[in-house]
Amino acid sequence: MRWNKRMSQVGLLAFAFLLCLPFFTAAQTTGRFEDIQSDGATIAQFDTETISYEKDPYSREVWISVWIKTSPDDYDQSYSLNHYLLRKDKREILVLDRIGYTGSGRILYQTANVYEPSLWDPVIPETTNEYYYTAVLRYAKANDKKLLQAYNKDKPQNKLITTARTIGDFLRVY
Repeated sequence: MRWNKRMSQVGLLAFAFLLCLPFFTAAQTTGRFEDIQSDGATIAQFDTETISYEKDPYSREVWISVWIKTSPDDYDQSYSLNHYLLRKDKREILVLDRIGYTGSGRILYQTANVYEPSLWDPVIPETTNEYYYTAVLRYAKANDKKLLQAYNKDKPQNKLITTARTIGDFLRVY
């Protein structure tokens, strides 16, 4: 009799733990990555540790720089990491780098663009780029003070981080 009571208590605790497990896991991942959603589904995540303000090398404009990780493909679990620049005031977006990965993390492809002012694209309503732009801009506005402090700390040259350094720093984190 005592054995059955003890086992039911252990079983109840194990069941409660399993119910809470997704919340503990989510709490660990939300610190670095923020979800980007469309129609209630997560389509990508942006990395809050790589988001920063960057100065336009040709003007006084300041952009938002961010790495975005796409959701894994349903078929083969492949995904990509993309480095974007966003213009806050002009609703434009530019892709600097793309790195594609297999589901196991092996690199499939890697492309890098040198910054070219003609590569900016307008953010078109109801597109993936608009979802990216809106989520990142919302985060940047909410964390403006922190991002500005980091920007001013790195301000001595007010230079755009080179693609090679950005990719190297980002890949070293992963």
